[in-house]
Parts: sequence; C-alpha cells; structure tokens
Amino acid sequence: MIKFLTAVSLTFFASSALAELCPAYYRFADFGLIGNDGALYRSGPTFRTEDFDGSTIADLTATDCIEGRDIAIDGHGNPIPLVRKIDYRPGRAKLDVSNLSLARVEDATLVADDNAAAHRALRSNPTSTLTKGASALCAAPVDDATRLSCQVVTPFATKLPAVVYCDATICTITGLVVHDQIVASATWPITAELLASPAQTGQEISAKLQHIHDFLEPLTAAF
Repeated sequence: MIKFLTAVSLTFFASSALAELCPAYYRFADFGLIGNDGALYRSGPTFRTEDFDGSTIADLTATDCIEGRDIAIDGHGNPIPLVRKIDYRPGRAKLDVSNLSLARVEDATLVADDNAAAHRALRSNPTSTLTKGASALCAAPVDDATRLSCQVVTPFATKLPAVVYCDATICTITGLVVHDQIVASATWPITAELLASPAQTGQEISAKLQHIHDFLEPLTAAF
C-alpha cells in the first residue's frame, strides 16, 4: 500500500517549476489530449475552476500546469491552461469532503486496480468480516475494529473499481476514475460510531461518491 501511495504521489504532484507555468488567473483548466506524436494538445476534458457565481473554487496556486500546443482562450479572453492536476477548495466550493483533487494519469486502470488491491486481499482473507449492501461490499479485519474498506458502485461512467479505505477518523480514496485518464482523490472524516456499522458506512461512502459526482458534473462537459 505504501508503494502504491508513493507511486500515486509521484503521478499527482509535479515540481514547482511546472506550477509556475500557470497563468495568474483562469476560469477553466484543460487536461488536454495526447496526439499521435506524443505531444499534449488542447480540447481535452475541461473543468471549471470558477463557480457560476464568479467565485474561485479551485486552489489556483496548487494547480499543476504543463506546456502544450495552441493554448485555448475562453469567452472572456482568459487563457485555459493545460493541467496535470486541480485541487478544489471545500471551504469555497459546495463540497462536503475535506479535500478533492483531479489528476491526469497515464493508466487509469492501473491506478484503480492498485487502489483496490489491499481491499481485495482483505476480502479474500478467510478471517475478514464481509458486509454486503445494496451498493457496497465492505471488508474488515476481525481483530481491528478501526479499519474498513468498501468497494462501491461508482457513479461515474466506468467499470473500474471504486474502493474507499477508512480508519478510526478518516476515509480516503486515491483512485476514483472519473473520465478516461483522469482520477480523483478525496478524504472526509468518519466517526467511530459510523465505522462500527459497516452497512451504514457503505451507504455513507456511496452517498459521498455520488456527492463528488454531482459536484463535478456541472463543472465539465466531459461526463
């Protein structure tokens, strides 16, 4: 798991030199399209960084911008940078999570499968406690009531697994595929009382991923 998180961190976070490529102000961010020549071009999945009321909902200082060909301009004359990562700001956006990031990855299937690996191992352990609900399958080690993982039905248009890991205080997902080569990572708090009920935790996780979907859907035409 540590090896996987290290790999994801290397994928999600770029150097400060790349971050300096971002314009001072922008309302949209473009994840770009890889051409046959291997170069990155505009007109990939594009997400708003500004809400419809004009408020900034992304942390513009944390966006990982990258060089590309033929950068687009929006209807107000602002540049639309090509990006590798966007961090949304729960304090400014209508988000009921502690943090939410989107990132371009080379192989979304690999990221999703790696994220699900620990859950699959726990699920196949004969000593684990399994709880199946309408939209989630949760697994917990029999000797640790502070750990739980749940694979849920993803609200996004993909068949790749969506697995969330919870401990005594926080739930985390690092490989939620939202569109082709774009994955989301998010965390949110959980109470010990909720964690003690795997069925309710599975329902809560399903609702949280639906909430993330419903937040992102109006910000892009990619879904």
